[in-house]
Amino acid sequence: MLDVNPNLLIVVEGDFWSTWFGATYRPVSLSVPGRLVYSPHNYSSTNGGVSSFASYDAFKAAMDGAWGGILTAGQAYTAPLWLGEFGTNHTTPQATWWPWIRQYIGDNDLDWCYWALNGTQGSGYGRTYGAEETFGVLNLDWTDAASTSFLADLQALMPPAR
Repeated sequence: MLDVNPNLLIVVEGDFWSTWFGATYRPVSLSVPGRLVYSPHNYSSTNGGVSSFASYDAFKAAMDGAWGGILTAGQAYTAPLWLGEFGTNHTTPQATWWPWIRQYIGDNDLDWCYWALNGTQGSGYGRTYGAEETFGVLNLDWTDAASTSFLADLQALMPPAR
């Protein structure tokens, strides 16, 4: 790909639902430097589940060990991260994980993509077409936020407009 267009970014996701990369001992090496971006996913149920962490420091250590350590400057595996997927129920956000993941994003100045925008479910395994997407940012009509406080939480993660 980079032979055809050396300006592309190559986004790499890990195994185990994109939560683990092994980059510290087997980093991805591309033919054009500076084109690699790792993209983890994180939910309250990943990396052992939030209930297994006694504190934010323990949660942070787990995130650093799973994927956040890729940001460590000067290592063979150092690369940018884009949190490609994270989310929680907008009606009752997970009380511990939700503030912790937001703090981790802010502490590490991560770019991110929230799952999901849509207000209704699509068809699929364990899905009911047209039912409320409780992880969605939008309401059932897709016309407004499903929860203004939840939207405010996400907006607080965004850098100010330039």
